[in-house]
Amino acid sequence: MIFGSKEAEVKKSIQAHLDAVQECLEVFEDMMVEYLDENEKFKESSFKVHEKEHAADEIRREIEIQIYEGAFMPLFRGDYITLVELIDKVANRAETISDFIAQQNPRVPDQLDDRFRKLIKKVLECFEPLVGVVAALNSDWEEAGRLARQVEELEQEADRIEWQLISDLFEMEEMDLAEKIQARDLIQLTAALADRMEDISDRIDIMLVKRQL
Repeated sequence: MIFGSKEAEVKKSIQAHLDAVQECLEVFEDMMVEYLDENEKFKESSFKVHEKEHAADEIRREIEIQIYEGAFMPLFRGDYITLVELIDKVANRAETISDFIAQQNPRVPDQLDDRFRKLIKKVLECFEPLVGVVAALNSDWEEAGRLARQVEELEQEADRIEWQLISDLFEMEEMDLAEKIQARDLIQLTAALADRMEDISDRIDIMLVKRQL
């Protein structure tokens, strides 16, 4: 009973961590749109991304303490610690992109603006299935697997948008090489958010397999 109670408490905390990271991503999206719209409010939003990332990080630390204090069977503790760390890396990446924009002011050419916004939307869409994963891990493994596959499919769509954006970027003659490299880095950093989310879905797949053995 004590063991089960600790496990239930940690799963609630993991859900809270997911929710905190989602809040960070919502502020991140606001910041990206403001930056592309040349709205100076993006600087304020960039600071808010830092605040949200820090809040998520605090929850991560508490979850790790709870797990090390004895929640879950030893066989599964490493899985949950890894899962939480992977979730936290999503917020870390959003913070990294915020810093990159605030410090370097990369230029996104007008010809690529609409598709770059589409990339942002697609990348953030990858996180949506993950919000329901913890509940599914509790009661419906098949649903958890479906959600993980959905993340993988969305990440592949983001990859295709990223590839075409970078390809078209380097065909543009009106930008010098330094500007192209800076814009490429922004595109790649943004797309890498989806890669972080796919890492979470990969870990969930492993956890599901272990529970079926």
